[in-house]
Amino acid sequence: MLLSPLSEDEQTTFIVVSLPEGVLRKLVGRLGTAPKGTRLDALSVWELADTLVDYYATDAEVSDLVDKHAGSATPRQRAGLHDRVRRRETALDANRP
Repeated sequence: MLLSPLSEDEQTTFIVVSLPEGVLRKLVGRLGTAPKGTRLDALSVWELADTLVDYYATDAEVSDLVDKHAGSATPRQRAGLHDRVRRRETALDANRP
């Protein structure tokens, strides 16, 4: 699983920066990870990504499709994304009270 080394917050950030919004919405709709009755167009990309992360570790279909789409980057690009995600999360943590 591509995102396993990352924390849940880092996984969310990785998904947001690596998947186009349209792909993210289609994945959430196809996999049904959003709460029942929720309109996908009402959710932000962060909320959409969170719904995928909620199931990533326990649902093989979710992890397989997220990995397939997020993993379309080359290994070097993925390493760069991992680094950017970690730097962003560190910066956010430094600004939290």
